[in-house]
Amino acid sequence: AEAAPKGTSFTVVATGDVLVHSDVIKQAKANAGGKGYDFAPMFAQVKPWLAGGDVAICNQETPLSPDNTNLTQSMKIAVFNTPHEQADALAGAGIDACSTSNNHTLDQGVDGIRATRKIMEDAGVTPIGPAADATGGQQGDGSDNPVLVKAGDRTVGVVTYSYNVANAGLSPSLPSHPWMEKHMWMAQGKKGIEAQARKAREQGADVVVAVMHWGAEYSIPPRPEQEDMAHQLLEGDQVDAIVGHHAHLPQPCATINDKTVFYGLGNFLSAQRKKPTNSFPPQVQDGMIAGITFTADGKGG
Repeated sequence: AEAAPKGTSFTVVATGDVLVHSDVIKQAKANAGGKGYDFAPMFAQVKPWLAGGDVAICNQETPLSPDNTNLTQSMKIAVFNTPHEQADALAGAGIDACSTSNNHTLDQGVDGIRATRKIMEDAGVTPIGPAADATGGQQGDGSDNPVLVKAGDRTVGVVTYSYNVANAGLSPSLPSHPWMEKHMWMAQGKKGIEAQARKAREQGADVVVAVMHWGAEYSIPPRPEQEDMAHQLLEGDQVDAIVGHHAHLPQPCATINDKTVFYGLGNFLSAQRKKPTNSFPPQVQDGMIAGITFTADGKGG
């Protein structure tokens, strides 16, 4: 494509985990006066920050329920299900797209994936993650990698990955749902991720942002495999920035080859907090909104 004129710029903003615990659901019900669920007030104060970008991306950590049944009932439950109104609140706050590649992707099975994707699309938020079957997704191969999103007059390619899309450990494979491996960074490795990023450029992306669900929960320092993958991708010529989450607290950012990696943005919406009765660190109450501005050099870079 023709190089963007020198000085042309656009900003991508990204958030951490939208992790809707049972206490968040209770608050949304109270906000709605007992008639449905209203999550909009929870995003009101950060809405101006999200509007500061030309495109805004989040990590949708929990499945969404089409009929608001079988919702998460306890703070002790690690299998999630969230009222569908939450997608409307994301859209109202200015979120354009969300990664659905994380360890809770399969919490409600493939039916949950199918429902979540439709709910988000109906709300105007683009889901970017595994499809419910091997021929679904925006690429028709069970995946969304890559998805192109508009940032003003320019185009951002987004690829999303998790260490596993089942609530299990670090893995290079998922034999039960092999098409979902296209959204698992250990399965793809540098070669696979760069191939998907290259595809985004061939389809018209000006830049490519990789969204990564990785690392160890509640650990401020990034794990060695995070740092290793960040170096592999940012020292290459296909990925322009990385935004990460999963640790549920802010992790450092770093500059590699004049590119930025945000290793972990913390919680964006959650009910995690430090109490005398749990072992959470106090930083689970913190979250960040990352902003990355890309400015054209007039030569295609």
